[in-house]
Amino acid sequence: DELREYIKHNDLSLGCIGCKHHFEAGNFSGVQAKDYDHFPPNITRFPGVMSFELDNACNLECEMCNGDFSSLIRKNREEKQALKNPYDDEFLNRLIEFIPHLHCAKFYGGEPFLIDLYYRIWDMIIKINPGVRIKVQTNATILNNKVREILGMAYFDINIYIDSLQEKTYENIRKNAVYERVIKNIRYFAAYCKKKK
Repeated sequence: DELREYIKHNDLSLGCIGCKHHFEAGNFSGVQAKDYDHFPPNITRFPGVMSFELDNACNLECEMCNGDFSSLIRKNREEKQALKNPYDDEFLNRLIEFIPHLHCAKFYGGEPFLIDLYYRIWDMIIKINPGVRIKVQTNATILNNKVREILGMAYFDINIYIDSLQEKTYENIRKNAVYERVIKNIRYFAAYCKKKK
């Protein structure tokens, strides 16, 4: 409610700093708020869409990234201590009342498939409201049995970061990634998304 009051007065300083920067720069296509425009109006007091960016755990050290989004960059390039994660069991328990009302849940990282907390949230979604579309923004480097299992239990939309289809260029940008493995994983994710429509 407090955030809504700020927004009513065109003040994005409380929790919408990213959108504020895009607005001020005139980058209207970069404003994430537009991503919610195609969802039906919500007449309940609960959100129909939630976005999660709860951890910076990442296995890559991409050239354009920083330690806010990559734990390895924070450790190796910036030489800073790991970010303290405030999200605990109490946070998860508070999500329970929201999940029945969701149409979509979006997960960002770090790398979402490396974030244990996300698996716990996905398990909750599957048990409480299995029809939720789960959108994941991934670097496509992680495809193990744990990922395959969770994908098989829900409806995931997979968005993939890839900066080049030239192996050397790609690996120079996406430090620690192996191009051949990523392409193989992309094929798996593409087949999964086609099967799940």
